[in-house]
Amino acid sequence: IDRAKDIKLRKFEELLKNQFTEEKIFNEILPLFKSHGDNKDKIWMTVYHDAEIHTIFEYIIAITWCYITNDNSNIFYANLSLDVDMLPKSHAVGGNADYVRNYGDHTLLIEPTLTKDDTQRQNEAESVPRHLGNAIFDKNEDQRRLSYAIFVAPYLDMNMLVSIRNWKFKAWLKEKDKKKIRLLLNILPLDIDDIINIHKSKIDYKTFHSKFIKILNDSEEDGYEWYESSVRRLINNL
Repeated sequence: IDRAKDIKLRKFEELLKNQFTEEKIFNEILPLFKSHGDNKDKIWMTVYHDAEIHTIFEYIIAITWCYITNDNSNIFYANLSLDVDMLPKSHAVGGNADYVRNYGDHTLLIEPTLTKDDTQRQNEAESVPRHLGNAIFDKNEDQRRLSYAIFVAPYLDMNMLVSIRNWKFKAWLKEKDKKKIRLLLNILPLDIDDIINIHKSKIDYKTFHSKFIKILNDSEEDGYEWYESSVRRLINNL
């Protein structure tokens, strides 16, 4: 880690210690986003007043991932513009994933959104698989098989669940060197309660990855049924 990054990391860790403690993030701040429309002023007061609510959500989800994985350097993989105090200024520009980390044997994307109902499907059903497809198309077969995207929203639309699950069974096509590459995409949907419960379980990342890749390879094709029966059950029994 270079010196400039090391300074930023230390500053971020001070922020976690003084302003965004583990307890405050999971017990106080994250639940506010369940009714973010009603809680805008409270979110601005509690987190930061100079950023849009959707940017703050992406920032808070990045922090939850730092806590869940016990790795504060994960903040650097979030596609956020941060100010000198390591607070959010703007979110990922269009066309880019919100969070991307290459672990070597696999790549992880995290795609948070505050959209819901039909708007969620209209806004996210194309971009999430596209971002994942673009991130893994040049990887080898084993890396693709172990790579995945986490789609996070306060509430998950039923048709969005169906849509993103389809890409596990119907290939996303990408052209490389005039050849079509067929990608089967692993997309894991989680709501705020799921994130909170995963954190409560204190599961380590290696185990998390292994368990969820197994669930992503489940034979259930109906995205809504799969989420309710397989994903939820696994999270509740971590």
